[in-house]
Amino acid sequence: MRRNGWWSAGVFILVIAILFSGDAWIAHHRQVALLNADADRTPADPYLSAFAQKVATPIFHARCAGCHGDDLHGDRSKGVPDLAAGHWLYGFGEVSEIERTIAYGTRDDIFRSIAHGHAGICPGWNGPPDATAVRALAVYIYLRSHKA
Repeated sequence: MRRNGWWSAGVFILVIAILFSGDAWIAHHRQVALLNADADRTPADPYLSAFAQKVATPIFHARCAGCHGDDLHGDRSKGVPDLAAGHWLYGFGEVSEIERTIAYGTRDDIFRSIAHGHAGICPGWNGPPDATAVRALAVYIYLRSHKA
C-alpha cells in the first residue's frame, strides 16, 4: 500500500512536534524537581544544580552582575556586598537563606525590596519574582560562593 506525500509530511511534522515537546517536558520536569527539592540539598544533586546554573546564569548577568560583578565580589565602596567571601549579612549562606533574601529582601522591607529595589540601589523585580528564578539564583550564588 502506497502512502501519498501528505501522509508522509504529516508523520514528519508529528515526529518533529514530539521531539520538541520532549525538550519542553524535560525542562518542565526539572523545574518542578528544582522547586520540590529541599533547597539546602539541591547543590549536592548534579542534575538539579546544573539545571539551576543554566537557568540562573543569564538572570544573574542581567540583574545582579552589574553591581555584584561576574565574580560575585561586589563593591564595598558602594555598599554592594561580596557574595563570594563567605561572610553573610543574613544567615550562614545556606541556599534556603540566600533564597529568602532574594525573594523577600531584608529586614522590614520584605516585598518592597524585591518589587521596587533596595532603597533604589538594587533593582527590583517589578512584581513578585518567579519562584524558579529565585531558587536557581540561590543555588547559583551558593555554588559560586562555596567553592572548595
